[in-house]
Amino acid sequence: GAVEFGARGVGLSVRQVQHVVRAEYGTTPLGLLRELRLDEAHRRLRAASPVEHTVAGIAHECGITHLGRFAQAYRQRHGRSPAQTLAGR
Repeated sequence: GAVEFGARGVGLSVRQVQHVVRAEYGTTPLGLLRELRLDEAHRRLRAASPVEHTVAGIAHECGITHLGRFAQAYRQRHGRSPAQTLAGR
């Protein structure tokens, strides 16, 4: 997968990458990727016009494919729904 590819690219084993990410960020490589995607979606939703953009479109642009899980994780991380953020509420 992506972690294996990335690990080989920097000369580390998958386990070493997992260890470094856990030590630096307190999560797994996949968890870090999710957090980065949620934060990017948050930035884009805040900057977007609700007339010109949709939550689904922005989520898709950020590599998010499951909208239900996205909405739940987004609310946990940012304290409100993606739709509320897009609407400026």
